Amino acid sequence: MLKSDGHRTKIASIADEEEVLQEIYSNENLFKINDGYLIFATNDPMTENKVKLKDKVMSKFVESCLRSDEDLQKYIKELSVDTLMDYFRLWNHKTDQQPCVFVPEHLTDEYIQRLGLDAITHVMVDPKDDSDGYMEYEDIRKRVSKLNRVPIEILSWNLEERKRYVENAKKGVSPVYRARGMIVGCAGAGKTTLLKRIQKKDITDVKSTTGLDVYTDLFRVDENQRKLEELPQSISNDDFVPRLAEETAHLKTLSMTDFAGQCAYYACHQVYLSNRAFYILVVDMSKNFKDKVSSTEIDQKRTHFEDWTYQDYFVFWLKSISTYCDEEVPVILVASHCENNTQDCQGVLKTLLELLPNQLGLHRFLKKCFRIGISGGQHLSAIPEIEKAIVAEILNQKHWGECIPSSWFRFEEFIRTEKENHKILTVDEIKNHMQRITETKPGVQKEEDEETEEEDEEEILSNLKDMLKFFHEIGKIIYFNEDGLDDKVILDVQWFVNAFKEVITDSKHAQFRTKAEWTEFNETGILRDDVLCEIWRETNTNDNFKRYKNDILTFMERLGLLVNGKEKAHLVPSVTKRDYKQQEKSKLASTTQKTSVLYFHFDFLPLFVYHRLIVSCFSFDGWEPLTNGYKCIYKNVSEFKFKSHFIFLGVDDDDIRLQVYRPNSDTELDINVVWEIRETVEKELHKLTKTFHKNITFSLGFYCMSKKDGGGFISEEKMKIITGGICPHHETRTGHNVKKDEFLWLKDKLSRDLSG
Repeated sequence: MLKSDGHRTKIASIADEEEVLQEIYSNENLFKINDGYLIFATNDPMTENKVKLKDKVMSKFVESCLRSDEDLQKYIKELSVDTLMDYFRLWNHKTDQQPCVFVPEHLTDEYIQRLGLDAITHVMVDPKDDSDGYMEYEDIRKRVSKLNRVPIEILSWNLEERKRYVENAKKGVSPVYRARGMIVGCAGAGKTTLLKRIQKKDITDVKSTTGLDVYTDLFRVDENQRKLEELPQSISNDDFVPRLAEETAHLKTLSMTDFAGQCAYYACHQVYLSNRAFYILVVDMSKNFKDKVSSTEIDQKRTHFEDWTYQDYFVFWLKSISTYCDEEVPVILVASHCENNTQDCQGVLKTLLELLPNQLGLHRFLKKCFRIGISGGQHLSAIPEIEKAIVAEILNQKHWGECIPSSWFRFEEFIRTEKENHKILTVDEIKNHMQRITETKPGVQKEEDEETEEEDEEEILSNLKDMLKFFHEIGKIIYFNEDGLDDKVILDVQWFVNAFKEVITDSKHAQFRTKAEWTEFNETGILRDDVLCEIWRETNTNDNFKRYKNDILTFMERLGLLVNGKEKAHLVPSVTKRDYKQQEKSKLASTTQKTSVLYFHFDFLPLFVYHRLIVSCFSFDGWEPLTNGYKCIYKNVSEFKFKSHFIFLGVDDDDIRLQVYRPNSDTELDINVVWEIRETVEKELHKLTKTFHKNITFSLGFYCMSKKDGGGFISEEKMKIITGGICPHHETRTGHNVKKDEFLWLKDKLSRDLSG
């Protein structure tokens, strides 16, 4: 039997003279026999011969002793974790390089639990496509997270980071009971009113939400009574009293975020929409879903959302939740303004399900529906049931009660108290604080050796950055371990979002000094630095925005919210309402030196992906924005120049368009430059789409004709194999062919497979 104090095996009999045992006896420098146990000399460096011999012993033992599932089950229970890690694999992680024991499916959970925290570093959680293309390791990660109460985010880290996490967690862990709820929906649907009703507060003075409001630890979760209890002000607001981690460990709390429905604030979604939250989608049932949204509720004029209906916004919110979260995220549907609606909950749910497109699978989110009125009385009878549904969803969340290293738990308490005084801290400041509050272990002597101290310092910094990475991934702070950003941490995420929402606010909440300033910004997205400083001075009485201005702008640029113009002017692509004028269209149409339009086609394209791409274009080596009075950044088109080639980047529904041209028809396109532009854009889009919880994919291809005329999308791969020129989308249309020669992206080296 292999014991946990090292690799040692109980041998069957010294008299057993099989070939393997003969080899063992002849290598006493590798093995020792003591009291009937064979002990591997693991303290010595394991040479290739030693490893091979050790493998032989294990193979012989498995062949001789593990003859049934019961044998294997007992072996898993009693074997050392080291050996379980070395020699046991799940079937989908089989390898030809090393002999191993395969764990059957029905013993997988028992095996994961036996490994405990060490399962985090096992090869089974490493990315690996199975033979059928299905990424089973994602399911394994979820099982490891659930069985060992490990945050799911940790399992996607690299091996060194996971090893450090295990080392920290083995020193002690603390359970965390923190939940987050997001109330979303079209403007005017009654989101803020619903939250006030759950709080049992008066709704007389409820006003339209500006941007979003975050209420940290708003409720205590009563698991037994299945209800929410609003926390006293001393815990839930700015008067929070510092406590030691041990004193707050018992608190089980719910924070709520109330999203504004106005489209101007959608750029903030990337900061807050999270796989760790549950969602309450509020829908106004007094509206005709086919009607265009009223301008009194949302200022859509000349935005991407112009002419959107109430149905469009309903579908949009479900698409957004689907994009940022996984398939298991809970959505509670609340149908508001039901005073004059006679449908019951099932009838309401049926009506709303019929509004959804079939191909995106959004129906799976809508399982629970409640109907309420706004005026009060009997129409509020569903509020207690909504409260119970919220608690039920909280208790079902995978991260509820997960365990994190105790030192990390103390950092969470540090965030709660410190962010009221310091919105941004340096990593060194946080490190010094964490060292002060970490208790020194008794009996541990501090090493005086300078080299050892330097190694300890590096280890402390690595562990600290791991912790910051985790709290960033779960939305508690903003931190990027990247050059130019890795020395600062934003402790107060709400404060940071407030700084941005004061800039991108819709016309109803604008804080600009003059109408001219607002008009210029609203049209062009250009925000003069002096105007920005004045807005922040007017809206932030503590002057924190101006104090941290450079850091705020740096982080905003990293998140793709704006192009940082330093002390001159900044560009916010999501704001501009300028149309791509006929003059520019004519210039592109008249030249003969242009590529066809290459489309990056998404099932659902979050608009901010396009805006982040435009921000990134300003940092591409050699790229410059074209200018025509202002930079050529329009509502749905942007133009750049690279190596004397003009670049057209546009957005349309769920497509990003790329076209390269030269305004002078006498100057031919350089095919190498065209390909370089394509590679740059494609690489950046792959990078941007990886920032979502789930893998957002896109296809490259073309439309057989104008989209307005019913053109169908043809992927690049299908385009290469089309025979006879017949369009696969319009085979019955007489004379409608696809001429591959017209698509420059497929010519010469452009036809090569980028993924190869």
